[in-house]
Amino acid sequence: MKTFSIVPLPIMLLLIVVTGSTINAQNYSPYLFDDFKDAKVYFVNEKQSDEKVNYHLLSKKIRFIDKKDEQIKEISDPKALDSIVIGKRVFIPNPDSEGWIEILSEKPVVQVQYFVKTKPKGKQAGFGGTSELTGTSTYQYKDGGALLLKDPEMEEVGYYNHYWIIKDGKRKQFKSLAQFVKLYPKQKAQLNQYIQDNHVNFEDVKEIVKLCLYAEKL
Repeated sequence: MKTFSIVPLPIMLLLIVVTGSTINAQNYSPYLFDDFKDAKVYFVNEKQSDEKVNYHLLSKKIRFIDKKDEQIKEISDPKALDSIVIGKRVFIPNPDSEGWIEILSEKPVVQVQYFVKTKPKGKQAGFGGTSELTGTSTYQYKDGGALLLKDPEMEEVGYYNHYWIIKDGKRKQFKSLAQFVKLYPKQKAQLNQYIQDNHVNFEDVKEIVKLCLYAEKL
């Protein structure tokens, strides 16, 4: 990681203020971490900053606590950032789409992006049904200033991951164990046997890293 003098997070990135960010649904959190974590933020201009951050799974954006007013805000321009380090965990902007990915392994390079499946928390409607259009509020200043957002109430459907591995110099994505096996057609039988013997859980990042290491050694 780059090491340069510490500077405050640039004001151009503090474009979104989040209010009411707690989603009141049982056993559900819109965040990757259970709390905002101390992190080192590295910028593409070779500056860095110490912040308290969390990854918001719904918006696919890094949120942080502004030191000036203690408001939760979003980093709206990920292109200005090189990486974010939380403890020993390294996150970088997804180069192919929105959101952030975690680097799980350097050799081979294995990456993951975390997702959550949700639906709006419905309220009782007529004839015993529910309406999924309730409980959502978004506010925006007309003068082009900061956005004030209120997260909708959601119900958890499930969590899932997308992975990438650098293979033969190319970044290849796999969204299931079957897709992973297809990346190694000559080792198909051995990989399927490994997956069966080890009861590989696709959502367990440690197990996926072990699977990738095994595949690369075949």
